Amino acid sequence: MGMFEFNPNDVSVATSEGYTSAPMQLAFSSAGMLTKSVGKMMGFKDEEDLLQEIYESSDFTTAEGREKALQRIREIAPEKAAELQKQILEAAQTEANIVQTELATENAQVEAMKKRKASIYMKDFQRDASNEGLALNIQYYLQRHNFEFDADNPPTTLAKAREIIAKARKKQKDAKSFHNDLDTWISTQQDLYVNKRAAQDAGVIQTPTAETEAFDTPVVTGTSTETEGDDTPAPKDETPEGFNPVTSPAGPDFKGMHNGKMGTWKYNYTVSAGGQGGSGGWKHSPDQVEEQYQGSTITVDGQQITSGNLPSYFNNFM
Repeated sequence: MGMFEFNPNDVSVATSEGYTSAPMQLAFSSAGMLTKSVGKMMGFKDEEDLLQEIYESSDFTTAEGREKALQRIREIAPEKAAELQKQILEAAQTEANIVQTELATENAQVEAMKKRKASIYMKDFQRDASNEGLALNIQYYLQRHNFEFDADNPPTTLAKAREIIAKARKKQKDAKSFHNDLDTWISTQQDLYVNKRAAQDAGVIQTPTAETEAFDTPVVTGTSTETEGDDTPAPKDETPEGFNPVTSPAGPDFKGMHNGKMGTWKYNYTVSAGGQGGSGGWKHSPDQVEEQYQGSTITVDGQQITSGNLPSYFNNFM
């Protein structure tokens, strides 16, 4: 033992039970507690205080916050940092397992629904008059590849579409490649349709309703924006039922509202480099300014002026 080292276990005193070092151990412990209390009163922080401060001030909801907390704890108590890191990893693994289980369950529910109703969904796809159905997807494909057809009697079947393609590409003799491309396109759209319907029926995704129309594209009914002295009817909102600019598949252009403005919804398709595949999305183009503000009213010298009486107003100055 060095000159200044002290071990209370080395000091024994006589008691009624014999010689023991217990009294000295108790006294030494009490002295330590007293020293610790005095230190705290003077503003000193021990390891426990420092760790508690880190726990309370750290952000454990993000990966960056957790890493910073671990670094601070590691500087004070490496063993505590290792223990906390283990707990964080176990919690993350548990959460990942839960997510994987939920996804597996949802996928199983969707697959089960597809097995039960796939044939029904495919028939619905053929009959669906919206931009998700067969007819409008056929027309969209033809439009995208510049195949002309009668707008008053558009093709609604693959047989009719193939006929239009064969006639248009007779000289080039490459109609077959377009036929195959059309089949691939329709097959893909049908798969998307079936998967979506199965997911809706399985409760995995919400079924669109009139109350849950996507974004702000309401179907306008019974509303007129005709102006006084102007017989031109307001543009009709032709937004398909259930239309969603994000999730709805490609389809023909149509008139519709967005952010309170009438305009044209158009599906823009971009072919990837090399001509293999591509991507697309719906974009809204507002009508011209004069149409947007048709019927606006201003007041000049107390007189209300609209597009209907504007000419007569200025005639007063001629």
